[in-house]
Amino acid sequence: MARLITRNPDYKSGAEQEVVEALVEQLPDEWAIAHSAAWTSTDRRGRTQEDGECDVVVLGPTGLATVEVKGGRISRDGSNNFYSTDRFGARHEISNPVRQAQDAKHTLKRAIKQHFNTEHPMAHVVAFPDCNKNGTSLLGLDLEGGVLVDGDSLPEAGKHIAALLHADEWQPMPLAEFERICELLEPSWQLGGVLGLEVVDVSEQAAELTEDQHRAIQGLRANPRVVITGCAGSGKSIIALRLVAEAAQANKAVLYVCYNRLLAAHQLEIVERASPQNLPRVTTFHTLVDEWLKASGIDIGPQPASGDRQGWQEYFDHMVALAIEHTAVATEFDTIVIDEGQDFKQSWIDLLELGLADSDSSMFYMFLDPAQNIFQSGDPPKIEGAVQYDLGTNCRTGDALAKSIAKLLGDPEPVCGIEGGFPIEVIECSDEAHADEQLRTLLHRLVAEEGIRPNDIVVQTMARVDRSRYWGKQFGNLTLVGRKSTADAPPPLGPNDVRIDTVHSLKGLETPTTVIVETEHIREEHKNSLLRVGLTRATTFAALIKIADEAD
Repeated sequence: MARLITRNPDYKSGAEQEVVEALVEQLPDEWAIAHSAAWTSTDRRGRTQEDGECDVVVLGPTGLATVEVKGGRISRDGSNNFYSTDRFGARHEISNPVRQAQDAKHTLKRAIKQHFNTEHPMAHVVAFPDCNKNGTSLLGLDLEGGVLVDGDSLPEAGKHIAALLHADEWQPMPLAEFERICELLEPSWQLGGVLGLEVVDVSEQAAELTEDQHRAIQGLRANPRVVITGCAGSGKSIIALRLVAEAAQANKAVLYVCYNRLLAAHQLEIVERASPQNLPRVTTFHTLVDEWLKASGIDIGPQPASGDRQGWQEYFDHMVALAIEHTAVATEFDTIVIDEGQDFKQSWIDLLELGLADSDSSMFYMFLDPAQNIFQSGDPPKIEGAVQYDLGTNCRTGDALAKSIAKLLGDPEPVCGIEGGFPIEVIECSDEAHADEQLRTLLHRLVAEEGIRPNDIVVQTMARVDRSRYWGKQFGNLTLVGRKSTADAPPPLGPNDVRIDTVHSLKGLETPTTVIVETEHIREEHKNSLLRVGLTRATTFAALIKIADEAD
């Protein structure tokens, strides 16, 4: 089943809906469909702006097709005029659908050429789902060569378009370009000031895979056991999700597991869109172990008191030991992908290995960054017999921001694959009241002057959820909105809401803009590691608001 990238299709007719639903049903998973897409390009000389639009755009692994849909009973007179007759017998003159589909094809081809400097096979199709040819053979030269899909051929429309775009001499387009074209056909953005535009530019650069990432993907496909290490923003989670989607589409039993609940929820949303027919299991390790033990009927014993952190850590270690002792693995998987592996203990890896369907041939992958270890102590875990690859390029954060963060923390200067971003802003304050006012001023500047959407800003606190003074705080028309406990899902955001959460909870996620606050709540020996995790969530802009008498 193809992916419909238009989130809320606004069908102008039942004919458009019928054609879109038929193509989605008939085409394979790696195809995408856009409804009522529009674009702008320039003419062949690059001088005159020209607009393009089409009822349906079909995007396949090698090329694209533009589809113009006309409902009702279609007729054509000798003067090349087209008409549609509705169910009440009323006859209406309509635009020439063949010319519309052709024009859309040519302008879209030029738009893609101008964006990516690449060319792919293109086709145009006219769909009349409410009528059939009834043996009519003289439709016109412009409707020959497989251009027309009528009601009779609609059940084979997907196969028909796939054949039009098949060409042995053309190579499949890179996945990053495929996804970027999807974004161009169904864009979601808001223009802003200088910083707002920089957010868009950095995100466009991040869509391209680096050489390190390509090499790692090839290594993962060639080896059943691989460990990928990389700095923040090096694309570990991107590659992990790509592997999960590929394995799921190949009808494999797949597990994606991480430590962070919010990261698991975020990744689940992505894989649900990519692999709707064979959903992989996406969860946290804690949830998985609890489910396995309950399914095995093993008595875990009484739980610690709420708020007893040490007690809960010891309790979970006991759960893992029980699961290993009794091989309490309720489900076996062909592929297991561990993300943010530095958050795992070695015993956790040992238990997950028991969940492999075949210890020799099943895929066992782990992605980690030892520099972001804020949950465990000691060396990161290992996978026995694993091949290791390193992702050394930060392909998420603009170089100006990434280098300034490294300088602040005393880290080596990073290798950056993205130009842009802004140096980190460190704002020193005399006391809490001064810090509050500085946060108010900064948020106002980002939204009112820099053009950043409030929802694209994340305030990260070093305090616990129940101890931060900023939860629910209002600054002018902006409100800081967050979870009331770490067990809650993030609340929906209104247009003037800024998200707030803890540094720990947002680990593994990213945001265009972030502000770190309440660093006075963390012990000095942990401050650098937590700042590293928090600041590297940002792709374009980061600020640190601190009380002046804190140790540097």
